[in-house]
Amino acid sequence: CREHGVKKVIHMSSFSPYGVTKEAVTEATLFNANNPYGASKVCCEEIAKCYAMKYGIKTVIFRAPLLCGEGQQELNALREFAYSVKKGEPIVLLGEGKHVREFVHPSDVARAFSLSIPYIDLMKNPYEIFVLGNKPISMKDLAHLVVKTSGKEVPVIHKEANLFVFNQWTDRSKVEQILGWKPEITVEEIVKRVIADIKV
Repeated sequence: CREHGVKKVIHMSSFSPYGVTKEAVTEATLFNANNPYGASKVCCEEIAKCYAMKYGIKTVIFRAPLLCGEGQQELNALREFAYSVKKGEPIVLLGEGKHVREFVHPSDVARAFSLSIPYIDLMKNPYEIFVLGNKPISMKDLAHLVVKTSGKEVPVIHKEANLFVFNQWTDRSKVEQILGWKPEITVEEIVKRVIADIKV
């Protein structure tokens, strides 16, 4: 971008730099990466910020929780649950399944990108950070939603909890106020699309 005169960048980050969180995630939440992937995302953000400040490349950074939708290859809790149901196997929950997460459809992320393009010209700061999110749902409720949506009866079983059992939800008020962005695709609709998409 610096060598070719590109002056506007949209950088996609994630929630992995946050590590384990105990409060609503905002743009000001401190990073506490606890795996190499999260650390790599921290590095990417810092590089983007440095280039924005030193070379005038105005940058919008988006951080999003779990992206999930049809056509996805990467496994996450929602897709794992859907695969289990499609194969007639039990859904396995970590701990009691009370911990909450948020799922965002890629189309909503793309819409955030589109809304940020004209905003870049108005930015007074070298870079701006926005947290995206959706309605939080507990893993237990997600499992039962997948079962209900599929129309199949499979048991939901529990296994011992581990590091991944913690609540993570967002305060996305900044992106709503500045870009006018809100998620349009609900977790119920995401579940419906993912179940229809999976072939076993």
